[in-house]
Amino acid sequence: MDIAEHLKKIFDVYAKNWLSLIVGLIATFIIPVILAAVAIGALALGIAGGMDFNTLMSMKFLSDTYSIIALIFLIATVITGVVFFTGYYRYCGDLYQGRKTSISAIFQTAKEKWLTALVATIIVAIIIGIIAKILGALGLSSVGMLSTINMTDVSPLATLSALSIVSWLINFIVGLFFAFVLPSIAVEDRGIVDSIQRSVNLTASKFVKVFLTFLVLQILLVILILIPIIGIFLLVPFVYVPLSALLPISILKEK
Repeated sequence: MDIAEHLKKIFDVYAKNWLSLIVGLIATFIIPVILAAVAIGALALGIAGGMDFNTLMSMKFLSDTYSIIALIFLIATVITGVVFFTGYYRYCGDLYQGRKTSISAIFQTAKEKWLTALVATIIVAIIIGIIAKILGALGLSSVGMLSTINMTDVSPLATLSALSIVSWLINFIVGLFFAFVLPSIAVEDRGIVDSIQRSVNLTASKFVKVFLTFLVLQILLVILILIPIIGIFLLVPFVYVPLSALLPISILKEK
């Protein structure tokens, strides 16, 4: 399929299954938050159970406890989010291929693939961190490029804008090479190393197609964000996010 066909396919799948995609997405995001909240509540009760009232009410204790709980909540949400979004990829893959599916597919895949998804995500994060360090050493990071700006120039703002675009483009391209890791784990039942290799090889072999199709979705994201009120609160989560999950599946399943 060419770029237009991929985009048409995912929009057609969305138009046909929009309600199922939205319901699945709501389940995908609500469950991690609930699990994280339960874990935090249990932790808070455990902490409070071993403290006297005066200690509990001290400002320093409240401040320190709040910071710890907020950090743990963030980590728990990210971890469960990765796991359940892997399940959402499987759910989207079933819908894309016209298979009969249900919300339970999200939870079943999350249960089966949680360790693979988490380890693969951690490895990808490390790889991206190393790449960022290398880019920084070469002066290609956002900070490095910012330091090259001469604020006495006639148009420092234009220079800053240009460098920001270059920095975003570099990060966008790096991200593309790992865009198929979780989808390949969910849809193709691949392992940790195999999913990373699959993602890198697929992007490298079809770079122009991958780049342009994902770029179109990024442009759509910007357009939706600019729509007042409903854009960022409704259209982005319920239109853009399902489409962004369907796109890598469309490319993975290309014959």
